[in-house]
Amino acid sequence: MPSASALKKKPPNGLILAELQARFAADLEARLAEERRRFEEVRTQEQYAELEARRQAAEAAEQRAAEQLRDRLQEERQRLEQDYSRTLEGERARIENELRSTYDEGERRREVARAQEEEVRRVRREQEEAQRLAQEEAARAKQEEDARNYEQAIRDAIEEGRRLAQAKKIRSYMEQAKQYLSEARFEEALGEVTRVFRLEPENSAAHELELRAIQPATVATHTRCTL
Repeated sequence: MPSASALKKKPPNGLILAELQARFAADLEARLAEERRRFEEVRTQEQYAELEARRQAAEAAEQRAAEQLRDRLQEERQRLEQDYSRTLEGERARIENELRSTYDEGERRREVARAQEEEVRRVRREQEEAQRLAQEEAARAKQEEDARNYEQAIRDAIEEGRRLAQAKKIRSYMEQAKQYLSEARFEEALGEVTRVFRLEPENSAAHELELRAIQPATVATHTRCTL
């Protein structure tokens, strides 16, 4: 058992230890504040870059969809024009061949006029139908694109919420750990640091806190064992 003179010499050592701990805590607080500031700056830059990348990707996708739609409409227009030209030429030739044997010039002219008018109406109906189909296709493509963008936005929002919630927990654990360190409650501080590692094993600030808490905790344990 320690002598009475040895017990009288321990308070000065305790005061020195408390002063060292206070200095370490102040230095740790300053370093952590600087790390938090740097982390916030990096995170803001990363968030801006991510939002810019999303915007550019959305614009590129919209531009590709518009270009594809224009190409399809152009192809459909060319096809209709070619079909119309071939149909009109064929119909004209057929009508002319049929009416060559007709002696009534007036009837022949009326027949040609009626056939041409019917052909024009038919081609017009085909063009209107093609235009309607193209519009429906464009509307469907736009709805699908909007649905994909909405689903992606929901997934991004969920992920962002999860990340923010995790960051909030980590900040809370870190602040509690620093509070325990300032109160020389090193084991409780190590417990809070362990919680941080469960969420983010590579957290450098938590590793620094762990190092700050392990040595004093070991010293305190050794002191209690000596006493």
